[in-house]
Amino acid sequence: MCKQGFLFGDGETAGLNIYAKHVGSDGKRDFQKFSNTNVKLSGYFRSGNNLEWNAGIGMKQERMYKYGYEPQTLSFSNDSLKQNFQTISARVGFHNINKTDFGLTYSPEVKIDVFSDDLKNSESNTVVNLPLQKTLGTEWAINLGITFDLTRLSPKNKTALNNTMYYISPSVLYKSSNINAQIGIRPSWDNKSFKMFPNVLADISTEDRRFTFQAGWTGYVRKTTYMYLAGENPWLFIPDQLKNTWIEERFAGFKGSVGDHFSYAAKVGFNKLNNQPLFVNDTLTALGGKSFRVLNESKMNVVNFGGELGFNIHEKFSIITGLTFNQFSGLQDNAKAYGLIPLELKAAMRLQIIKDLWLKTDLFAWDGAKYQHKDGSFGNLKGAMDLSAGLEFKITKNINLWTQFNNVFNKEYQRWNQYPVYGFNFVGGVVFSFDQKTK
Repeated sequence: MCKQGFLFGDGETAGLNIYAKHVGSDGKRDFQKFSNTNVKLSGYFRSGNNLEWNAGIGMKQERMYKYGYEPQTLSFSNDSLKQNFQTISARVGFHNINKTDFGLTYSPEVKIDVFSDDLKNSESNTVVNLPLQKTLGTEWAINLGITFDLTRLSPKNKTALNNTMYYISPSVLYKSSNINAQIGIRPSWDNKSFKMFPNVLADISTEDRRFTFQAGWTGYVRKTTYMYLAGENPWLFIPDQLKNTWIEERFAGFKGSVGDHFSYAAKVGFNKLNNQPLFVNDTLTALGGKSFRVLNESKMNVVNFGGELGFNIHEKFSIITGLTFNQFSGLQDNAKAYGLIPLELKAAMRLQIIKDLWLKTDLFAWDGAKYQHKDGSFGNLKGAMDLSAGLEFKITKNINLWTQFNNVFNKEYQRWNQYPVYGFNFVGGVVFSFDQKTK
């Protein structure tokens, strides 16, 4: 793995950042190969008329193979297993640095992603976001924003699919020393379907802000695109339809701190989802079940619980753990929520051993997702636990060396059916951070 970053500008009125990263790996199975190259360039410029402009471009290249075929004695050519994705991104926007004389704050932005694979399928995603806020005194404000989200998927030798949605987010905000509340609605147009979502959120804190009660009832449309689905499961077939997910959340929880070192948070939610994508191995048309079909679940209920505990001692030691539990019920079209994780635990620790030397560990554990057998019955992937540990050492002001041991327990498990992850492996690299500033 290699990372590299550059920073130019005076850091006040203008700045330019260049970031590059490459990672590659090769497993013990045939075709268990992966590489990812990511390059980003972003910058900002402050003009004399109270505006700051932001822009960025980027390119990401992912290369992998569909190695999850069963039985492993099957034979395939490289080209038939290749699964490569390329994303070219661009964005531009601006916002006012200080509120106008009329108390207005605005920050319009345009983002464009062009996504394609090695089979000559391509997709363009354009998002235009126009947020606007007007303050009324010191405690009240009005939000009025509109967002347009346009997608065009062009499969090779097939009719293009258009997926368009837009929504308005009017709301009233109230903020005092211990109350932060928002009351609004989110009228949304998903292609030709209209849906009115609530948008009510509230945080109520004690005077010392060491305890906060949170509650909300909100909803939104999550866009389903080829790029989004490939980010969830890269071994999929290109989808033949794009149905956006309607999500409505009702939740309550709390967060807070004890002393200067301990923090906590917990939340329980009752969610309704319409048109949730699920993933199953295609055992009918894909030899060996190496590819995944995207199924649509028209209705689903999810009871969600999340909790988090943290402890830190300045910048010398920190540990944070989080638990997420999801109970899926009320499915209308599928027997189980194929591919969705019901229980997940995460923990991360960072310890400064000596000056300029840090130890970092990450622990992931989860209960396996449901998958579908060839006869239509379902199975349950085994649970997994994955521990990684690494060291990072600062050589100079601009150069860091790092090393990381992954899957320390050398456990073979599957996030997606028929796709075992790498066993114990070791990676290392160098981080270059060149900082050039002019006055």
